[in-house]
Amino acid sequence: MISKYSHSSLNSFRNCPRQFKFQKIEKPDVPKRTTADAKLGDAVHRVLRFLYQRASDGKLMSFDKMLAAYDAEWEGPIRKAVVVANEYMTVDDYIKNGRKMLAEYYEKHQPFDQGRLLGAEMRLNFELPHTRFGFLAIVDRLWKRPDGTIEIWDYKTGRRLPLGSKDPSFRRQMGLYQIAIQTIYPEFERIELAQYWLRHDEVISCQLRTDEIEELLEELRTDVHAIINAERLNDFPTREGPLCSYCDYEHLCPAKRHRLMLDAESGNGGGGEKATAESGAELADRFIKANEEMNRWKQEREALRKEVIQAARELEVDTLCGSATSVRVKLKSEECLPTKSQSPDEYAELSHLAGKWGFENYFELSTSQFMKEAYRKGRLTPEQQEQIKAYVRIKDASRVSIVKRKNPENE
Repeated sequence: MISKYSHSSLNSFRNCPRQFKFQKIEKPDVPKRTTADAKLGDAVHRVLRFLYQRASDGKLMSFDKMLAAYDAEWEGPIRKAVVVANEYMTVDDYIKNGRKMLAEYYEKHQPFDQGRLLGAEMRLNFELPHTRFGFLAIVDRLWKRPDGTIEIWDYKTGRRLPLGSKDPSFRRQMGLYQIAIQTIYPEFERIELAQYWLRHDEVISCQLRTDEIEELLEELRTDVHAIINAERLNDFPTREGPLCSYCDYEHLCPAKRHRLMLDAESGNGGGGEKATAESGAELADRFIKANEEMNRWKQEREALRKEVIQAARELEVDTLCGSATSVRVKLKSEECLPTKSQSPDEYAELSHLAGKWGFENYFELSTSQFMKEAYRKGRLTPEQQEQIKAYVRIKDASRVSIVKRKNPENE
């Protein structure tokens, strides 16, 4: 069970549930890479914290000392370990970009006394209101303006400028920070949220209404329940995307592992696992061929589907690579409630409970809708959840699909 959540951990689950499981649950011992983007962000954030902490004590850090402190962040063995994902960039390019951002910021905002500093890089531990879910929020700068408005600032060194304050990522992150501040400091009423995009010298700011905060609270609560359900069913599928190149777990990833197995077996003549990588590739090719001739080979296709699922379980992968394309296997168990045709008696009992608890609208649509909207999203009381558990069944909901690869020879 995850003991504490954060914006970054929820974002990790949204981006790739399997990576989340590696990071927060399994925690395998793998070499940690420091990417140039991450190092740039850390170095710039640390220097900005120095600037404001000294300014709040009446000491202005000089421009030259600021740049010297920034350069020191990149010195030593850390620099040699920095990984640059962009082939047209070097570590020196990243260092230069950071110096430019800090120089422009210093010129525009020194002597850094536009208000009263309440905290820099504040680590805030709190419980999400109306729940017992623990959260962590790290606020780059908490600031009180002369008019009494509390400003929550977050610094960004990335390239992608969000689509204004309505951007979902902005709302989730900054709204969570406001919830953290108001939970710990309920006397702070007038709050403004701001992200400073240093690369673009742009500030995106807004004030969230009470109803927007309530909506976000419900979204966060639902996100946490989604993770709890994933833990209960061990349902953490991979989700491939552009962030895969930054992942520390690529060699363990079920979406990548079969290709690595094939490469390894081509060099050593194969291994002795229950299902070898080569046999998995053969299964993928056979499944693809059967899929193309679906009308003729329905029975064989279903048999192959079961074999593919079994092979994926034994290899602990979710992608079987064929010679030209791949077969994607989503291993999944699903909670369900009995339907009227499956068990009329249990269905009648469930219908009675749903009506008694005020969830008849969901139940009248289907038992699966009641399961989705009431049970999985935690809208039932703990006692009601326990009553429903007596009727819950687990069924295999694994899915198999073909994934085309554009350049399989170059993978």
